[in-house]
Amino acid sequence: MQYGITILSLIVVSFWKHRYFIHCKIRNIKYTNKIIIFFAGLLILLLHFSFVAVYALKNSNSASKISYYSTYYSYPYFHQNWNLFVPPPNSNYRLIAYTNSSEIDILKTILTEHRNNRFAGNEPLLIAVSNSIHYFEKNTLTKNCQITNDKNFAIIEHFSRNFLENEKQKLLKLLLIVTEVKTNTVKYYYN
Repeated sequence: MQYGITILSLIVVSFWKHRYFIHCKIRNIKYTNKIIIFFAGLLILLLHFSFVAVYALKNSNSASKISYYSTYYSYPYFHQNWNLFVPPPNSNYRLIAYTNSSEIDILKTILTEHRNNRFAGNEPLLIAVSNSIHYFEKNTLTKNCQITNDKNFAIIEHFSRNFLENEKQKLLKLLLIVTEVKTNTVKYYYN
């Protein structure tokens, strides 16, 4: 990629230095040759966009020649691998804190605040909490039990205490409910 950009910049600089010479040469080309060059360029653009469109919209069972040629043309340069992005979550989380007076779903509260005002700065907090829960859930070997000496759960507890101090409430118990999306199995963790 870097070499392509370097070569492209050299071509642009070379063209810029010799623009008067190129302008004189283009001016001396006959009108019919200009028309031929214009339509050849138009044909190349049409083929390019046609191949890319056929490649992007092709049927997976299609075995036509146009599909073969579009794959041959598009795959090395224009193929997008969607694994670059984050995969969809395979678990839903609820983090419920029991206080003296009520129960609060901390994760839902932060998510609601984030959705109500995207510019309030709740996104890093939401990402940190969900990542902490994810790491805990994937690294723990037990399920449906009380957690006593786990560093990842201690991070979640510490965050919950700080969150509730800002809400002027005291944490008594913490319940983490993990529901797997595919199997609908529910796991409970508490302190």
